Amino acid sequence: MKAILALLLGLLSQSFADDDSVLLELESPDSDEVSVGDDSPSYGGLIIQVRQDIDGAPTVALGSEIDDYADVYCLNFLGLFEASDYDTSTSTSAAYTAIDGTTVDLANANCTTRNEGSITTDAGFTTSTFSIRCTDVGEATLFLTFTFTQDDAGDYGLEYIINLQDYVLSDAEAKLVMVQSLEECGDLIDLDAESVDEDTTSSTEEPEATEADDNDEETEEPTTTDDINRRRMRRLLQGDDVTSSTEEPEPTETDEPEETEDTEETEAPSTDEEETEDSETESEESTDAESLEEEDGISEDDSGEFDAGFARFVVNGQAIDRCEDGDTEINSTLVYQPDDGELHIVFDSFACNLILDPFYGLDNSKYELQFGDTTDPLPGTTEDNAGSFGIMIAMVMGLFVYLW
Repeated sequence: MKAILALLLGLLSQSFADDDSVLLELESPDSDEVSVGDDSPSYGGLIIQVRQDIDGAPTVALGSEIDDYADVYCLNFLGLFEASDYDTSTSTSAAYTAIDGTTVDLANANCTTRNEGSITTDAGFTTSTFSIRCTDVGEATLFLTFTFTQDDAGDYGLEYIINLQDYVLSDAEAKLVMVQSLEECGDLIDLDAESVDEDTTSSTEEPEATEADDNDEETEEPTTTDDINRRRMRRLLQGDDVTSSTEEPEPTETDEPEETEDTEETEAPSTDEEETEDSETESEESTDAESLEEEDGISEDDSGEFDAGFARFVVNGQAIDRCEDGDTEINSTLVYQPDDGELHIVFDSFACNLILDPFYGLDNSKYELQFGDTTDPLPGTTEDNAGSFGIMIAMVMGLFVYLW
């Protein structure tokens, strides 16, 4: 009897955890429902969820309609600690020594999520802001304020401000380390569910139906992570085959005398130009394939960017130590610790409130390589209507020329 009661309590607690895990969801309205000047928020085809299981840390999940939300990415805010001798000269697998008694687990930091309302951006579209506040970070409070945006690379995502208030370092020379993780989590989260309040359908049922559909019609776009990986691998192998086939045939010295001198002089330049163009095309295709197949990690261009599949996490802003008498710039470094699957933002010592503004979004260029042209302005903006206006002008001009 006790075993049955324990089982029922366990199922009940799991049900509550599922119901409470989604704290906030932001989703774009259909494009035909939005017009210029409409105050409906738009998110570039993304679904954004803030989730926090019972006894869990906050997570922000992103997915795109480009692949029907098959790939979902989770940015998990895990905690922070202080370190001595943190080697920031390397961006991967850096050595450090954690200071005892300084670790804060955000799962136990009394974190709450709040929708802060809508704002109108400089680009003319309406979006929302939301915040996560953790009040039990030792004697300090951590604020994370998120705003949907489009960065300089044209990628949609969230720029958020880290604001750690009233934190006192245990040692004046210590470094503060904020711990996150970024991973593909589509097997655990179904962003495309009809309602976040309905948990009667298991998250594993929909992928099974998708696999059956894929077996019936092999020409459909890949809808699961495995299908996408297989498609990427096929493209990579095809690229290798093309490269190898173009490198094998090489003209030998004995073949050249058999042709006339006139033929060699007139045709060689054209052949060289074609070979150069083919080589450039193959190089671009190879680079594209390598971009899709690259492993998770920090970018080699020292840009402070971490890539995981289609997702990007960028720390290229200036960290600030904000005091009453003014701001002081301090150093910050993004480090990937692959053994733990953690992203560390390492801050130099500071005296007052710590400020930084990372970006977390989805890489449109990778989606474009995988699925074709994905460029699409936010619905309801003047850019969205400029295309239709241009087509109308072209049609009028064409009619005018025809009648003339």
